[in-house]
Order: sequence, then structure tokens, then C-alpha cells
Amino acid sequence: MWRRFVELVNAKEPVVGLAAFRVLVGLVLFEELFTAWWVGVDRALWLPPEHGGMVPLADPWQFHVLGGPTPATVALVLWGTMVASLLVSAGALTRVASFVALQGFLALMFVNLPCGGGHDKLITNALWILALSPAGASASVDCRVRTGRWLDPTPRAWWPRWVLGLQIACTYTYAGWAKMGPEWWPWGGWKAVYISILQPQWNEVDSTWVAFAYPLTQLATILTMVFECGFFLVPLWMALRHRHVWLRRYDLRVPFLLLAFVMHGTLETFMNLGPFARISVAYYLLLFDAEEYARAWRTLRGLFGAPHPAEAT
Repeated sequence: MWRRFVELVNAKEPVVGLAAFRVLVGLVLFEELFTAWWVGVDRALWLPPEHGGMVPLADPWQFHVLGGPTPATVALVLWGTMVASLLVSAGALTRVASFVALQGFLALMFVNLPCGGGHDKLITNALWILALSPAGASASVDCRVRTGRWLDPTPRAWWPRWVLGLQIACTYTYAGWAKMGPEWWPWGGWKAVYISILQPQWNEVDSTWVAFAYPLTQLATILTMVFECGFFLVPLWMALRHRHVWLRRYDLRVPFLLLAFVMHGTLETFMNLGPFARISVAYYLLLFDAEEYARAWRTLRGLFGAPHPAEAT
């Protein structure tokens, strides 16, 4: 068993999905912080009351070493984190940029913890792995400087993609089985989605129309529970498909990802849940290996006559 574990940890593959994931994580983080600054809530969220903030704040170590949250230090951390997030997306000094973005975002999270959400933890968990992984080895400025090309097919460590893939599987599976409210289950009438869409603090648009589509919201609740409670089957299928040939005939990712896009698309349309849908979708890129991306690219080349990525310089 130990030998098998060592073999898994030492396995390598080109960092196709991991590189694409890195780009999206940086953009999602930048969007979240820039939006907070653009609409003017940064001072209310991250400054103490004497400087215009809403509530007394904590003093995480990142702000403590800077002298506490003041207009100057909050601006430094906020803009420094945004710059680092763009460097993560560009793949410039990727490991350092990921670590800086992580610490800056953690500082903003912990100084006023109630202002965050579960999506923030998906971002910080991603940044930890990006800082420890070869995510900047391809499709990056680092790759261009090192090799003279934008893309590098050299196999790299395989474990970061799987650790992050298990992260989203654990997130969904726990979210499903931890739903104890009766409205999520048959004895509560499957009315959770109906109630959620009508919550005024989350409304994106006028949602009174759901009163005429109650059966559809019940179906949406059922599908949400099937999706979340059963998502652990996706990494299990991915792990076993190479050992059991018959499993390859049924790509379990397809129905789950179709449900995911419908679910997150609905949430994005009718509710304001921050970047939850966008960071979740970014994780889906990790559910496919380099060989599958290569096959998809060959298919696109056949359809549109695009050059192979190795030809790009």
C-alpha cells in the first residue's frame, strides 16, 4: 500500500488543467476584490469604526505587523492582493504571487470574518496548492522566460490536480449531507430552492414568478440534493476507470457537470452569491487529464483548422 501511495504521489502529467485553473483562480479573486473597491464597500468592511467601518475588527497577524487596519494598510493589502492575483493568472513568479495573494486575502478575510463566504475558502485553498505546485510551468510568463515558449508539455507533479479535485468533491458532498433543514428532504416538501430564491438578501431580480413555478423549484431541490450528495462518485469513477475497463463506457462526469452548469447558471441569474459559481466552475477544469485535453484540442483543430499549441510561440 505504501509503495502504491508513493507511486501516486510521484506520478506526472502535463499541467494543462492546472494551468487553466490557475488563470481562473487569479481572475476570480481579482474580480471579487476589485468589485468591493469599485462599489465602495471596502472601507465599510475592512476599516474599524473610527475610520468609517461598520463593526469592530479583529487583528490578524498580517495586519498586526503592519500596525493594524488603517486606511493606508488596508489599501496596501487590498491593492497588493489584486496585483498578486493578476500575476497568478499571468503565471509570473507564480509560486510567490500565489503565496502573496493568499496571505493578503486571508488578512482581509480574518479582519472581518463574517463578511466572507464559502467561496472565499475555495479560493484560499486553491492558492495554497498553487503556491506548492508547478501550476506556472505552462501557459505562463514563467514558462515563456524559462523555455522561450508559452506552453511546455513536460510532465509535472500529478498530485496537485487530484488534491484540488477532491477539494471540490468534498465541498459538494459535505454541503449535501449537511443539509439538515427539512425543506431539503421529502418530509419538508422539497421547498428549499423556492424559499432560497425568495430571500431578499440574495435576490438579484424580482423573483415573485416562482410562485407560479413551484413544482419546478421542487424538482430543482431534488436535483440539487442528488448532485451534491452524489458528487463523491465523480473522483471515485476517475480513480477506478483505469482499473475497470467497463467504467470507461459511462463517463460519470457528464451528468454531474450538466447538473452543475444548470444549477450554477440558475443561481447566477436569480441570486447574488458572490463568485461562488465562478470559482466552483474553475475547479471543474481539474476533472480532466492532459490526454483528454489533447483529444479535445485535436477535435477543435479538425473543426476549425487551428494550429497545435506546441506551434505557438
